Amino acid sequence: MARWAHVHGIRTFYYIAPKVWASREGRLRAIRRDVDRLFVIFPFECDYFPQHGIRPIFEGNPLVDALEAQRASLPRRRSSAAAMRSMSGRSSPWWPAAAPRRSARTSRSWRASRSASPRSSSS
Repeated sequence: MARWAHVHGIRTFYYIAPKVWASREGRLRAIRRDVDRLFVIFPFECDYFPQHGIRPIFEGNPLVDALEAQRASLPRRRSSAAAMRSMSGRSSPWWPAAAPRRSARTSRSWRASRSASPRSSSS
């Protein structure tokens, strides 16, 4: 799409740059050729893209900014964990209190049957 826009004289801005630093660095050439402005959200991208001939504009991460703005009103981690325990009577409302323990006999028989069964070989 950026190439088509560039060919037709339409200015192209990328907000949140493709993560070419993670994979597919070959896309850098297309970004350099077709994108007029590249806005980045990670601070390290300000160092990465100039090494490849692209001048980024640091915009910041909108999710981090939103969380930072709400930080004072968010519950503290310890208090929310305590609240969950008091609601459920367990350490977590999503996980059973304790799994039933296997007896030593059950564990031995399971290991014996496991080691006796032939492993399937993939050819």
